[in-house]
This record gives sequence, C-alpha cells and structure tokens, in this order.
Amino acid sequence: AEYMGNTLLVVSMSRPRGGGAEKKDPRLNAKHQKILMDLLKEPANQYCADCGAKSPRWASANLGVFICIRCSGIHRNLGVHISQVRSVTLDTWLPKQVE
Repeated sequence: AEYMGNTLLVVSMSRPRGGGAEKKDPRLNAKHQKILMDLLKEPANQYCADCGAKSPRWASANLGVFICIRCSGIHRNLGVHISQVRSVTLDTWLPKQVE
C-alpha cells in the first residue's frame, strides 16, 4: 500500500485463481464437507490434536489434523509453509486437501 496525496492506494498481491480442476463446484464441495464431517465423528478426531479441546471445527490440510479455533490461530501464525489452516464448515476444500 502506498499514499497518493490523501488517498491510500492498495495493491493486491494475490494470484488469480484458475485451472479447471480447482474451480469451485458446489456439489464437489458438499461431498468434501460430508467427508470431513464423517471424519470428525471418529473418536480420535473429536478432540483438538494440539490442546485436546472438544469438537474441533478447523483443520490443517497439509498436516491432516483437526484443531480448535484457538489452535487454528497459532497454526496460521506458523505460516502456510508449515500449516495450511482451513475451516471444516466455512472454507472450500480442494480434492487434494481432502484426500
């Protein structure tokens, strides 16, 4: 971001999303949501992998663990090169993240 007179100019650094395989498909996302919710029903996944809190609703897609909202903030601060945090219910999951 830089100032131009009294106006703040914000430049987006995000990359465009693309690729046919990564487009959002509501049916595919619903399928992924069901898989994730079924996984959360397993006894080992009913507690945060880090602190043991009940009913985690977040996950580290690359580490393959479910975590609570508090630990999700810690994981986000680690950086995406270490932990890719996603909400089980709010975010869209790609097939490679659910495998």
